[in-house]
Amino acid sequence: MLNSTAMATNAQPPTTNTTTDPIAHEQRRLERRMEDRWRALALAEQRGQSLRILERMYATYTQAVDEYVMYVRRTSQPRHWPSVA
Repeated sequence: MLNSTAMATNAQPPTTNTTTDPIAHEQRRLERRMEDRWRALALAEQRGQSLRILERMYATYTQAVDEYVMYVRRTSQPRHWPSVA
C-alpha cells in the first residue's frame, strides 16, 4: 500500500513549460506557496508547537489559499467586452 505522500506525488499532472506562460507560472508559484504553508503547519503541530504559533501559521496558510483562489478566479474568468452597437 502506498502512503499518502507517494499517492499525491503520483497524482500530479505532467509539468508544463511555464516559462512561456506567465499566468501558469504564477499560479504554480502560488500553489507551491500554499502547499508549503500547509506542510509547515502540519510539521509544527506534530512537533508540539504552542497553540498561539499554530494559529499564526494557520492564518498565513489561509491567506496563501485566499491569494491562490483569487488569482485563479481572476485569470480564468472570461473577458466580457461591452457590446458596441
